[in-house]
Amino acid sequence: LFALAAKNNWEIEQMDVVTAFLNPLLQEEVFMELPEGYSLPDSHIFPRTSGRKLICRLRKCLYRLKQAPRAWYTDIDTYLSSIGFTRSEEDYNLYISKHTILLLFVDDILLFSPKREAIRTVKDLLRTKYQMSDLGAVQQFLGIQVVRDRNARSIHINQAPYIETVLKRFQMNNCNSVSTPMDPSVRFQAAPPGYSALKENILEYQQAIESIMYAMLGTRPDLAFTVSTLSKYCSNPTPEHAVAVQRTFRYLQKTLHVGITYSGQKNQAVTNVTDGFMLTGITGFTDSDWAGDIDTRKSTSGYVFTLYGGAVSWKSTRQNVVATSSTEAEYIACSNAAKEALWIRRLDSEIKGTA
Repeated sequence: LFALAAKNNWEIEQMDVVTAFLNPLLQEEVFMELPEGYSLPDSHIFPRTSGRKLICRLRKCLYRLKQAPRAWYTDIDTYLSSIGFTRSEEDYNLYISKHTILLLFVDDILLFSPKREAIRTVKDLLRTKYQMSDLGAVQQFLGIQVVRDRNARSIHINQAPYIETVLKRFQMNNCNSVSTPMDPSVRFQAAPPGYSALKENILEYQQAIESIMYAMLGTRPDLAFTVSTLSKYCSNPTPEHAVAVQRTFRYLQKTLHVGITYSGQKNQAVTNVTDGFMLTGITGFTDSDWAGDIDTRKSTSGYVFTLYGGAVSWKSTRQNVVATSSTEAEYIACSNAAKEALWIRRLDSEIKGTA
């Protein structure tokens, strides 16, 4: 959506639903004890029986109630449908109307439209139903910084503040930097039989991988292979694996402000590129190694799709089966990329009517 907004010069505005989970009515019967310090004004109507606690039935959701997320989504889904939005069949958090695209992430909302008046109309409709915070033109969304140059029709996204926080959390903010996230000469293996990492080391390793993964999912496709490789050892990491995670932090220190830039320029045709193909303006690349995992002899697949100069979809993962040849491994990788390409094409066909 950022790539399309850069190319078509769409407006991008952000809103936040205040206390979203307190809005929907509960469909299930849920009972709870009264919170400490709360008393009913007409307590004589409900006399307390000795030895028993007074409970009440919930009519509306509360935070930390397991039904709350689904109830909230059902509530806002129904309302968005009533004001003219159609839910995407390819992504249930994406809603499309004639002139506006709405992207929902729990209580955070992004609005895309070629017309500022269309966004203003949607905002007014949302305010009639929910208490909303209008955050104006998007600058930060889910930890992603959005820097826009309207004259150049470019949008740059990065997670520099988030990465800084992660480096400080793991005391790597003053570390020496390196130019690659992994040492290409090192091939990792699972812990040897009999080795058992300390629980605190396992927890720290898992938290580090999780922190790196969030950056990878948002704006850092260059970390996809690293996360895919190191996450395989989360249950029992060795000191060698811990050193590899530290190297990734050192790489993040050097590439703090690296992100993705959508230039708004049309993709150039791809010629004489192995494992590359074009689809509705999107360029896709896919590749694989062969038997790269020492422990299982499985291969690793990867793909990346770019649109208007920046990546929009990427993945690196170990294959589910053992390929008996490099050709088979390549076909598996190409099959996975083709599935993603078909999904992107279906999504693209849904969005086309908005521009």
